[in-house]
Amino acid sequence: MPNVIYIGGFQCKPAKALPHDLETFMQSSGEHGVIIMSLGSFISNLPDEITVEIAAAFARLPQKVIWRYSGKRPSTLGNNTLLVDWMPQNDLLGQPKTKVFIAHGGTNGFKRLCIMVFQWLEFHSFLTSMTIFFVYKRGEEPR
Repeated sequence: MPNVIYIGGFQCKPAKALPHDLETFMQSSGEHGVIIMSLGSFISNLPDEITVEIAAAFARLPQKVIWRYSGKRPSTLGNNTLLVDWMPQNDLLGQPKTKVFIAHGGTNGFKRLCIMVFQWLEFHSFLTSMTIFFVYKRGEEPR
């Protein structure tokens, strides 16, 4: 757009306190922490076979998971995974219990991560034909 000047990072602000239900969920994660997964507002539904596999993988992890997803509830969803239609992403990323952020690599999420001093790993998913970023806090590589 010729008449627009992008100002990166202006929307990034310090994390605020979480709503009570999310704070309780985060604190219940113990030493393992929480994984945040959000594929942005454009990917609110995925094919059932993909969500079943993602949910099954999350169910095997010791971490708690907050997954922004508004599609059909996967049959393999574990007790460690909370599905939400919306999340205060900036506030969740600023929490010390957040260990990993799985995202589609959109500009806003990526800028927030850079400002919050995260590291990221990138891979291309041939199932969804998109690049997905796995992000973790420096010094806290996922196990």
